[in-house]
Amino acid sequence: MGQELSKIDKYLIYFLSLNCRMKLTKIAKFLNTSPARVKYHYNNLIKNNFFYKFLTLVDYRRLGFNAYSIYYRLKDQTEEEYEQIIEKIKKIPSVADILECEGVYNFHVTLLEKNMYNAAQNILLIRQILENLIIDEVILIYLRSELFDRKLFLELEKEQKLKHFKVSQRILIIDELEETIELNKEEEKLLAAIANNAELSIKELSQKTGLSPSKVATTLKRLEREKVIKGYIAKLNPNIENLEYFRVLVKLRNISPSKRNQFLDYLFSHPQIYRCLLTFGEYDLTYDARVKNIVELRKILSEVYSKFRNEIVKQDWIKIYKIIAYTFYIDEKN
Repeated sequence: MGQELSKIDKYLIYFLSLNCRMKLTKIAKFLNTSPARVKYHYNNLIKNNFFYKFLTLVDYRRLGFNAYSIYYRLKDQTEEEYEQIIEKIKKIPSVADILECEGVYNFHVTLLEKNMYNAAQNILLIRQILENLIIDEVILIYLRSELFDRKLFLELEKEQKLKHFKVSQRILIIDELEETIELNKEEEKLLAAIANNAELSIKELSQKTGLSPSKVATTLKRLEREKVIKGYIAKLNPNIENLEYFRVLVKLRNISPSKRNQFLDYLFSHPQIYRCLLTFGEYDLTYDARVKNIVELRKILSEVYSKFRNEIVKQDWIKIYKIIAYTFYIDEKN
C-alpha cells in the first residue's frame, strides 16, 4: 500500500469514500476517460487492499443503539496471548470496532448497545478477558458523528466542474437526538446484507436476501428516506500512499454550542482531517487525520490549539495501524 497513487486512483478514493455505490461510469465521465480505464484502476485498488471494506453508514441511534467507545492502555503480551484475547472479544455480539493502535492508548473496542445495563455487562466481560493486562481504561459515549471528504488526496475545491457533480462533502452519520424506529423483516434482512457489503448491486442484494430486485430497490429507498441509512463509504485501510492514520482525543473546557460549531467547521475545512466525533466522558471530541509522519501530526495539533487555545484543555493522540473489526450495524439475530 506504499505505492504511488495515480490521479484516477485519487479520484476513486475521493468519490468512493463519500459514496461507494457511485457508478464507475459516472466517475469516468467526470474524468473524461473510458469506463474500462476507471474499472482497471478500481480493480487494482481492490487487489492491493487499499479498501478495508465497503460500509453502509447506518444511523444506529435511529435503531435504538448507543455506541460505547473504550480505549485501553495494555501491558505487553505474547503474540499467542494477544490472538486469544482478540478471538474472545470478537465473540461478544455487540462488538462493532476493534482497532490496534499505539500512543496514549494501544487498544480500542466499540460496543453498540441498546441499554446501559448490557453495555456495563459487556464492558465487565472485556475486563475479565483482558484480566490483569489493563493499565488504563477510558470509556466514551458517542453523541454525534460526522464524516468529511478526503481533501488530503485532492484539492478538488479548485475544480469548478465539481460544482455540477452532486456529492455530499460532509455527512452527519449520527446526531445527539434521534427518534427510534422499528424495522420490518424486509428492512432487517436488507440492512444485514448491505451493512458490510455496501458495494453490492440491486441484483446481488436480491440474490443474497431472497427479495425481488424491485423490493430491494424500494426498501433501500425507504431506509434512506427514513435516514436509517446515511450513506455508503469505502473504508480505507490504515496506511496508504505512505500516510499514517491518527486519531486525536480532545478534552475541552465548557464551551457554547456556537463555539463548538465553529470548532467543527474548522475541522471540516482542514485538508488532512476527515472525521469528527462529539463524545461524553474523559474526552469531549475526537478527530481523525492522515499525515506522513508525527511531525505533520504535531503541526495539526499546533494549528488546532492556536485556533482554540481558550477552549482546549489537552489533545492526546493514537496511531491506528490495524483494523480488526469495523461496522456501523449489529444484526441482533446473528
